[in-house]
Amino acid sequence: MIGIGGGYVWAKSENWTWEPIILIVTSGVSLVISLTLWFVSKIELRPRIDLELKWTGGLRTHPELVPESPRDETGQYFVIRDGGVYIFRVSHDYNLIIRNNSSNHAYHLSLFKSNEVIIHFKNRHNPLNPITIDKPTVIELSHNVARKMTHSEANTFNDEKYPDEIKSMLFVASYQNEDGETFFTVFNPPTNNRYVSRFDTSTLEKI
Repeated sequence: MIGIGGGYVWAKSENWTWEPIILIVTSGVSLVISLTLWFVSKIELRPRIDLELKWTGGLRTHPELVPESPRDETGQYFVIRDGGVYIFRVSHDYNLIIRNNSSNHAYHLSLFKSNEVIIHFKNRHNPLNPITIDKPTVIELSHNVARKMTHSEANTFNDEKYPDEIKSMLFVASYQNEDGETFFTVFNPPTNNRYVSRFDTSTLEKI
C-alpha cells in the first residue's frame, strides 16, 4: 500500500513518467499476490464437515382401534378394513454420518437441530473427540410417529424413507480448527450441505 501511495504521488509530480508507473504496478501486483496467499492459507486451514442422513430401516405396528374405526352391524370393531381409520405407529431408523472431507482435523464439534420434529438419539458424539480425516462418526437416531391413518396411508408412510418431516429438518454442525476458529455446516437431509462462517444457533436444539 505504501508503494502504491508513494508511486501515485511520485507519478503526479513527474507528470506520469514510466518510473513511478512501474512502481505502482509492481506494488499492486505484490499486494494482490499477498492477499491471494493469505486467502488461500485461510481456506487450507478450514476443516470441512459433511453430514449425511442414511435410512437404515423402518417398522410399522399393528393397527390400534380408535372411536372412528369401522364397526359391523352389531357394533363390533373391524380390526382390518380397507379405508378404516386406526392408530398406526411407524418408526424410521437412520444413521447420521459425520465426515471430515478436508485435510484438517475438526475439534469441539457441537450439533444442533430444528426442534419442530421429535427425534430419538440412540447415542451421542463426545465433543472432546476430534473429527479426524480418516474415520466418520455415526450417530444412530429414530423418528417415531403415532397418528390416525388408514392401512394404505400407513403402508405408504412406512415405505417412504425420507418423509416430509425429515426432509424439512435443519441440522447445524459447529466446529473449530487448530487455531480455534469456528466454522459451521448447515445440513438439510438427506445430503444437502452448505458451509458458512457464522450461524445463529440460539433457536435450535442442541443434540
